[in-house]
Formats: sequence, structure tokens, C-alpha cells
Amino acid sequence: MTFGSTKSNEVMTVLNEMRSGGFVFVKGYTPLHGNGEVADYYIQFGVNYGRIKDNDILDLQAVQNGTKPLNLHIKYGVWVDPQGNQHNRKAKDRSPMTVEFDIGMDDARLQAAVTKVLHHLTDPNPTTVDYTKEGKGMYSLDGDTDRVYIRDALRMFKNVTTEGDWPFKASSESVAIENAVRKTLRVGKYRQFFFEFGQFDYIVVNGAAITFDAEGEPIITDPAMVKEPVQVVAA
Repeated sequence: MTFGSTKSNEVMTVLNEMRSGGFVFVKGYTPLHGNGEVADYYIQFGVNYGRIKDNDILDLQAVQNGTKPLNLHIKYGVWVDPQGNQHNRKAKDRSPMTVEFDIGMDDARLQAAVTKVLHHLTDPNPTTVDYTKEGKGMYSLDGDTDRVYIRDALRMFKNVTTEGDWPFKASSESVAIENAVRKTLRVGKYRQFFFEFGQFDYIVVNGAAITFDAEGEPIITDPAMVKEPVQVVAA
């Protein structure tokens, strides 16, 4: 979809008219690096990243001072050598193994992970990605107006319809615990979507379905005309 085309402008008008914090249904989304995964999403549109990050900081600070509990189930992969030693890198004599355990804030490993994640939120690395805002929650990247990114989106629900072919992935224990902490946060559900032919079946927003014609151009139609009936979540 190219910014400035007649059909694209119609789509952008629909999205621009949506109230921030409203809900969008995305049918059959295929992430660019999703290893073939296909999923349906309900997302909250026009979410302020700074605000949800500030709320996450408050939550982690409450965990640190003991006013909010945090108990996690940790699951990650390792490579095990013949002597039983665990590694996060593959080698000829190593076999894959999954490690699982439960952990709470009485464990120094989780305390260290919360501290590190909190530091990354309060003192993040500067971004080098140059997004240009083209509309409400819509951006182009590095001057490329042939691809629309829907950002400022919070994943509320995800239903995987086709599992991705994910390779075995190993991790260190500390990184696995930090990742588990991040998954509890709102910023961990903050997403962006490509608004491009082939990336999804259709989007339903404000009672309108956004899909594509035979030439790959976006079109707006009645939700009843798309492949399956959908329930539109009211804002």
C-alpha cells in the first residue's frame, strides 16, 4: 500500500477516525519473521507507549519493595554436553534439553532480573530506527512509503491458527528469567503490524473491513463480505 494513493487514503481515513484506545481485529496475520506462524489478533489501537511503560515501571518498583507479588514459571532450552554441563550454544557433542522451574521474589536470581529489566525501562538505549508518522498509529520507515506500519498497538488477544516452524533455541538462565519478567509487562504486548498485501487476510475496524483487491491494493468493504464472520469489539 502506497501513501498518497486514492485507495490508501480511504483506508487511512478509516483508521484516523478511530478513537485512540479503540479495538481492531486482525485476521490471518503472518509476521515477516514468524517462521510461518499465522494468527488472529485483537489489538488496542492508538496506545501511548510512554504511558504503558510508566505503568510497568511502577509495577516493577512495587515488586521490588514487596507490595506486589511476582511468581514465574521459567522454561528455556539448553545444549547439554556428555558430562551434563549446560550451554547456550550448539556443538557437535551436545544435545538439546528443556529446563523448567518456578521462581519467586525470595530468589536472588529473580531479584536481579527485575532490577535489570527495570533499568532497561528507565534508561533505554537510544533508537536508531527512523519512523515518520503518516496518520494515527500509522508510520513509514526510513522514507519508504510503500509499506505502512501500524504501531501504537497493544496486543489484547492472540489465537494461533497455524503454528510456526520454530527452531530449537537455547538461552542462559539469567536471560530466560529476564525474558519471563518482560512477558508480564504491558510493553511486552506492544506490537507493530505491516499494512501490506500478503501479511494478513483482513482488518476489521470501526465496522469496516479492510482487505485487498486482485492487484494487491487495499479496499474497504462490509465485514459480512469477508471470508468469515467476525465479531467487532466495541471501543
